[in-house]
Amino acid sequence: DAGSATEAFESKARLSSARWFHVAVVRANSQRMTHLYVNGILDTSAASDGFTVANKEPLYIGGDPGSLKHCSLPMYIDELKVYDRPLETDEIEADAAPSLGGVEPSLVRLACTDCPLSTAVQNCPS
Repeated sequence: DAGSATEAFESKARLSSARWFHVAVVRANSQRMTHLYVNGILDTSAASDGFTVANKEPLYIGGDPGSLKHCSLPMYIDELKVYDRPLETDEIEADAAPSLGGVEPSLVRLACTDCPLSTAVQNCPS
């Protein structure tokens, strides 16, 4: 339909294979923002062009048929949850805590957010 649109943004996280990750996407219509959390830590945010409206279009989780040639990484999705409200940061942290081996997500800090892994590692104290 003419009112349909797709929005996308890139994660700064580098996910390794053969591991579970907690991923949360929060769409805050009132702020026109979409936030991506990886393992309870805010990864990136992006301004949205519009508001989410009910429609009959399919919802793809983990990719869509049009992107298979760009990303064909096999993956499993477990415990998919959909809420009718934006989650608060503390709710996301609590849900993600098991993926961090019991470490409180608020205690995890990244050395930098817009840099390659090698730079982040150099900035970490020994």
